[in-house]
Amino acid sequence: MGKSELPIRSTNEKQPKLRRVNRPLVGTQKTSSLHVVPKKQLSHIHVSRLSPETTELELKNFIQQYTQDVSCEKLNSQRPDVYSSLKITLPRDLHETVMDPAFWPEGVAVTNFFMKRRQPTMKRNLKIIQLNVQGINDKFNYLDVIISIENPDILSIAEVWSSPDQVSFLAINGYYIAASYCRSLHQRGGTAIYVKSDYLAENIKQIEGFSFELQCELCAINLKVSTKNVSIISVYRPPGANTEFFVDSLSCALDCCFARSDLIFVCGNFNINYFAPHNYLDYLLLRYNLKITSTEPTRIFTDRNGKTSSSKIDYILTNASTDFLSVGVFESNIADHKAIRLIFNYNTDVETTKPVLRSFRLLKNENLQILSEMAASTCFDSVYSFTDVDGAFEEFLNIFYFLG
Repeated sequence: MGKSELPIRSTNEKQPKLRRVNRPLVGTQKTSSLHVVPKKQLSHIHVSRLSPETTELELKNFIQQYTQDVSCEKLNSQRPDVYSSLKITLPRDLHETVMDPAFWPEGVAVTNFFMKRRQPTMKRNLKIIQLNVQGINDKFNYLDVIISIENPDILSIAEVWSSPDQVSFLAINGYYIAASYCRSLHQRGGTAIYVKSDYLAENIKQIEGFSFELQCELCAINLKVSTKNVSIISVYRPPGANTEFFVDSLSCALDCCFARSDLIFVCGNFNINYFAPHNYLDYLLLRYNLKITSTEPTRIFTDRNGKTSSSKIDYILTNASTDFLSVGVFESNIADHKAIRLIFNYNTDVETTKPVLRSFRLLKNENLQILSEMAASTCFDSVYSFTDVDGAFEEFLNIFYFLG
């Protein structure tokens, strides 16, 4: 096609659909049996430097010598003990009359009253929803329903069941994928965090180094909420994963997030039942001063014999004070997991707790056997060379500390 030629649009090509604007027509007939209410045009005037005792009624009576259609409103002046200010509203055709200096007593200040543009209401809460979808590709209709009802700011999704090269195409209207982790070598699993377009979130890419397929699958974001830096971690632990390895990996991710944030939310499917003994989960909560925000069951299962069991394996953990939290569990109708809704009502005085470094020894039969073998091969003869108990005990601790 030459430079002077223009492309020709095919007549069969589908034309873009234009949005119709329903504007009313305005009648022009001068004579009619119908009575029309004329459009009322008003002027708003600011009157100041009046005596502090001046009332709305006094000013209204002063203006009513020209028109009865007037209203007055007393304003909060900067110096109410020195002068008063009022706003008057009257028909537009009297504007020039009222703005004539000869209309007012000497010393009164009169200007046009400009309406302040209404400021948008500042959002004072952050809504997070944790969902286990067990495959997102065919669940977007369900997600649209949840979003239309709940209107979350953050959507943490476990079991995305996608791949690294496809996850970026899993768009949700009004949201963007701020962070994700998908398996490269295996199917299913994975996590993703969707963020409403109102927020600017940063993908914490260092978290990828603590994610391992089939063991601990993580992604995380950082965003600014009021005056706080907030980190949100989305977690999926497969049912057969090593719990100790999972806790170690998640601990590394938490260390990374606490280095940059005041406030932490850990959302996801841990596959660790809250209603069963959970030493590793307790260890995680204690070490990082985290709280379980809801203890309601998130998975209720009925077997073929009609026996029903319930478990809590989905969580939102946080270090925020419970005074600022509103939490609930609801049916998502997406998978056999219930969703968790958390609303964080924030302000500048939100209380958070930073983790206190604590050391724990995880006792397992395997570790105790290793300790026994190391102690059996260590010489403690020097302990017996001390005549006082304190010296012998200190020597024992020095040897014991360096075992292995």
